[in-house]
Amino acid sequence: VHAHYGLSGLLACLQRIKPVVITFHGSDIYHSILNRFLSFIGSRLSTKNIFVHKDQIGMIPFSNNKSEIIPCGVDVDIFKPINKDLAKSKMGLDIDRKYILFSSHFSNKVKNYNLAKKVVNSLNAKVGLVELKDFSIEEVNLLLNAVDLLLVTSIRETGPMIVKEAMASGCPIISNDVGDVKYVVQGIDGCSVVSSNQFEDFTEIINVLLEDESRIKGRQRIMDLNLDTMSIAEKI
Repeated sequence: VHAHYGLSGLLACLQRIKPVVITFHGSDIYHSILNRFLSFIGSRLSTKNIFVHKDQIGMIPFSNNKSEIIPCGVDVDIFKPINKDLAKSKMGLDIDRKYILFSSHFSNKVKNYNLAKKVVNSLNAKVGLVELKDFSIEEVNLLLNAVDLLLVTSIRETGPMIVKEAMASGCPIISNDVGDVKYVVQGIDGCSVVSSNQFEDFTEIINVLLEDESRIKGRQRIMDLNLDTMSIAEKI
């Protein structure tokens, strides 16, 4: 049994007939002491543990001896570059307007919508901020091709999938320094990691990118890091 998320893994481990592998994704470790405690119990009962980021292992004591670090993979057959105007048309967006994609839904407190709102309101141009909510996976790819950039302002992350999907789609990325974002986007023109949570620091970079309008060459990075789904599947 391969269980995703620590609490699901603990439940799966309550039966002792089939071996259980648990993948810990982050919120099962970081969000509350109770979640971390239950995840710890699951990690002790499991046959093998998978962590999507190296920092997670240190949060679960005594797990090193049966743990692997395997990040989540990206389906590069779905997430791929397409024509920007076509993507806008399919998603009902104004072809002549600029858009920024927020990394989640606005009500998700961990994603820090308040900071994103301050950033967008401070830009030189009037820009639409798109909420990532209730879209199919194919529609997410269309959005990543339709918008001018992806904005990540999260309080904490491990390895945000939307960043990797944006890389595969060629969408510029502005993020604060959370999880593995700096590692994934390092050296890619059109991607920036902001070390502070001051909206002014985001604003300056975004204004430049909105003028440039170039797409990023991030797809090959996903392949080079072996983050495509086939590579990840083989490791699992």
